[in-house]
Amino acid sequence: MAKTRSIALRCFFFSVFYIIYLCIGATVFSTIEEPHEDNLKDDIRQLTQDFLDENSCVNLGSLESLIEEVIVANDYGISWKLNGTKYTNWDFWSSLFFSTTLLTTIGYGHASPLSTSGKAFCVVYITIGVPVTLLFLGRLMALLGKCSDKLLRYLRNKLNYKVAKLSINLLHLSILVLTILAFMVFIPAAVFTVLEPKWRYFDSFYFIFISTTTVGLGDFVPGQQAEQFGWTRLSRNIYLVLVSGTLLFALSSNKITAKFNLQTCESS
Repeated sequence: MAKTRSIALRCFFFSVFYIIYLCIGATVFSTIEEPHEDNLKDDIRQLTQDFLDENSCVNLGSLESLIEEVIVANDYGISWKLNGTKYTNWDFWSSLFFSTTLLTTIGYGHASPLSTSGKAFCVVYITIGVPVTLLFLGRLMALLGKCSDKLLRYLRNKLNYKVAKLSINLLHLSILVLTILAFMVFIPAAVFTVLEPKWRYFDSFYFIFISTTTVGLGDFVPGQQAEQFGWTRLSRNIYLVLVSGTLLFALSSNKITAKFNLQTCESS
């Protein structure tokens, strides 16, 4: 009975902490973002009014209906430009990238099924695919884990009689974290900054962080401006495949880091 009460008490305090943390997030986001939203609303209203003033023959209701349709199409990843685009969200390679975002649960929202049959298949595909992806990431983790274990054994053999075990574990964790940050975050961010001309370095870093934590807000999605930057279809397809592979590898690397971080904390 006492044990149950203790668990319930801890759950209660954690719930209170979690609610407070949510409220802190809500307060900060509201304070930072609401003024920007208001400014953007004012800009849109002014642009709309200027357009109507310059084109008196255009009816406001018709314009709003057109904009609503454009927004709906854009939500499905369809370009609003009259001259169209040579790219599609549903060729094989774009669909492969979309499938990767589904199975890794990143889900950028840059494209979504248009048809009922596509939505139905999406449900079935995710139901089967997410567990399979977890198994695949587990195998990838095991492979990366063996490399990490070899490094840890090497450090222990070299430093075992000179340095405390905890210090060796911390050194191992530091090497692991710095390596993953370099090859999975900082270098890819630099590459994205070059390949995506509209992205600043911080935008690229932000994209990688949001992706590898599987949040996937969708405000930055690779390859969406490929036509504008003069990419060929082949180069865009290769780019999407490489991004898909990088995301899978980065997710595994994050799990490896979390695993050894936990082990280091336990050993301390």
